[in-house]
Formats: sequence, structure tokens, C-alpha cells
Amino acid sequence: ADGRTLATDLRALVNSRKYSDVTFVVGDPEKSVDSFSAHKAVLASRCDYFEELFTAKPDSAILSLPELEGPTFTKVSCFLNNLLVSLSFPLGLLTFFLCQKVLEFLYTEHTEVDLQYALSLRHASKVCGIHQLQATCEQVIARTELRTDFVVSLLEDATRFHSDAVKARCVEFIAENAKEVCASPTFARMSKENLLLFLQSEDLNAREIAVFQALVAWGNERVKEHEAKGE
Repeated sequence: ADGRTLATDLRALVNSRKYSDVTFVVGDPEKSVDSFSAHKAVLASRCDYFEELFTAKPDSAILSLPELEGPTFTKVSCFLNNLLVSLSFPLGLLTFFLCQKVLEFLYTEHTEVDLQYALSLRHASKVCGIHQLQATCEQVIARTELRTDFVVSLLEDATRFHSDAVKARCVEFIAENAKEVCASPTFARMSKENLLLFLQSEDLNAREIAVFQALVAWGNERVKEHEAKGE
């Protein structure tokens, strides 16, 4: 026996041009794009979202799909039957990376899920109707311990995807570990909305000078953002 299984053979087809009949192009053409190859039969049989995409017969280069609930998604182009199709793909941030995660799961029914991107991946799975991947993400979110180096990013994702339970968990963790979170470079990436939540927290476990220094760093980061935009 050569050790081949259905799972290993299908995994070998992930982002493979072999027998591929659909190509997705992800990103802003004016900046940089990534592409990955896929197979319509696999995607359509595993996911209603793709089945709807592939069974539609667009008359023009723009394919109009039902509106998807949630945050604004990065635009993705799709070369389908030699026709360039544009669609809103429900993958939020880290688009190409999450596309790869979704594809890997659709082909193999398995993909590694980390808490740092679990909320984004859960939302993509929910919109696409991939319920088993959605459940896997929810298990990771519930079971994984928070860390000071990425709790701010998780808080921002929880806000973006309206996950109140995760948001409350993050706010409580940040209050209890305020000293370490304030000293983390990620603190400056906190949104204004969540910064106000942080300041309204009772019993912040940090000295006032540490909080003040973190606020200065946060303000400096906003100044840099405005300058970068030419404002």
C-alpha cells in the first residue's frame, strides 16, 4: 500500500492547478493580488454558497449574488468558464489566508484554527453555511485561554462581528491584566469605542502612569494614521 487515502488525495488538490476549472483572485488590483485554484465540483458539492455561484449563469462579467449580512468584505474576482466574475466574498480581514482555510476545510474537512483568527473564520463559515467549521471555531473560542499579546485584536474582531460574549470576556481579561496589556504594542491598535470601554472598566489592574503612557501611545498612533491619509 502506498499510504494514500481520500483525505490525502483531496488535500493535494487544495490550491492545485491540476484539473482546476475555477480561479479566485483576491486583493486590490492597484496594490497586490493573490490567486488560488479550485475545482467547481468539490466546492459546489460541499457548500451551498459555491453551488449558487456556479449554477448561476451570468450574462455579463458581474455576477450579482444575494446580499450577505455582516461587515463589508474585500472584493474577490473569479475566473469562471473564462469569464471574469466579481463577488463579495465573506472573509473579512486576512482575506487570502482565510480563503485558504475555508478551501482546506471544504476539501479535507479539517483545518487548524487559532484563536487569533477564529472569529473571522467563524463568521465566514456562518455566511457560507459551513456549519461544521463554524462549530470548530466556536469550540476554539470557548476553550482557548486569552493572552495579552493578541487580546486587543480579538476584542476588535468581537466588535466587528458583534460577538458580545467574546467581547465581554476580552474586556474583563484586559481589566484584570491592564498592566501587561497597556505595555503591549497592540494596545495602540485599539479602536476608540473599545478604548472608552477600557477606561470605563472598574478596578483596572494597572497604575495610573501606565494607563497614561498607553493613552499617549494610542494618541500618537492615531496621529500617524491621519498623517498617512494626508489629513
